Amino acid sequence: MSNQNQNETDFGPDSLIHVETIDEIGALPPKTEGVFVNRLTDEKLQAITVRAPRIRHLITDGSTRVTDVGLACLARLSNLQCLDLEWSGVTDAGLPSIAAVRTLRWVDLGFCDGVTPQGLAEPRRGRPDLEIVDEAV
Repeated sequence: MSNQNQNETDFGPDSLIHVETIDEIGALPPKTEGVFVNRLTDEKLQAITVRAPRIRHLITDGSTRVTDVGLACLARLSNLQCLDLEWSGVTDAGLPSIAAVRTLRWVDLGFCDGVTPQGLAEPRRGRPDLEIVDEAV
């Protein structure tokens, strides 16, 4: 990875703003680039895409309740590079929404019961630049 690409995707936990509620998301500065969300849901994901459309790093606490329906709003995030969806309700049907985010470089889909090795084959073939973490898949 070039130094420029490495700097674009590297981030430290200290640079993330921690949020849990819709109200806290609503108070994010619009130029927010990284958030750590407790108990991410479809509604919270939607609120983040509206409030912080420049977000680059979206990390969760492992209590994620995002579903395939909620992934539709990812199309609005033109700077998103890192997305943590482990333990979520995402299934193979939602993988095209994730792969369509062309700036995305890393996604954690570990422990998503609805994601299968067969389902991951297409995004891996079509997006070799996208690192997909998939423990227990």
